[in-house]
Amino acid sequence: MTMRAAGESLIGFVESFGRGRGQDNLVPESGWPGTREEWFVCRFVSAVAGEGTTIADAVVRRSAAVCAERVLASPAAADAIAKGDPGWSFPDGLFCEIYQLLFADCVAEFVHAVIAEKVKLVVPALVLVDPSGQIADWVADRITEVLPMPCAGKREHPEDPRSVLELGRDMLQDAVAIALGLPGAEA
Repeated sequence: MTMRAAGESLIGFVESFGRGRGQDNLVPESGWPGTREEWFVCRFVSAVAGEGTTIADAVVRRSAAVCAERVLASPAAADAIAKGDPGWSFPDGLFCEIYQLLFADCVAEFVHAVIAEKVKLVVPALVLVDPSGQIADWVADRITEVLPMPCAGKREHPEDPRSVLELGRDMLQDAVAIALGLPGAEA
């Protein structure tokens, strides 16, 4: 799954909560052996990252799991999920946080999984300089700082009639291009 597809899936998942379909996402199927929180993480990761088997899919899946855990760290979200509240929807701030986190974590994981491993082969001494992968985290932080974010866009243009989710969808292509350093991306 690509980062763009994951971003689109994230927006779709968040939208489903605001359209009265939240109960489908919050109430486990009959026979589910785990908790509601585990059900939410499973549904979230599956919806956002898909079921692909490539390395890129695994990176996106891991990033989606980090986002799901962040959602559960929100007391309001955790309470709604624990109760199976079908009326709960993502607040704009939480959506923006996981939107940004998805891209930041994907970039950090790609840097860790691909670039860092190749550098270790070419420059083995780098492992001594950066044994815990702080360089990859730093790169992800710098990239995240320049990503277009929907909440910032809404703050800058409060008269814009689009919702934060619509802004996120409209910014998605630019966010992915900037995150991956593709030509034509404006930072």
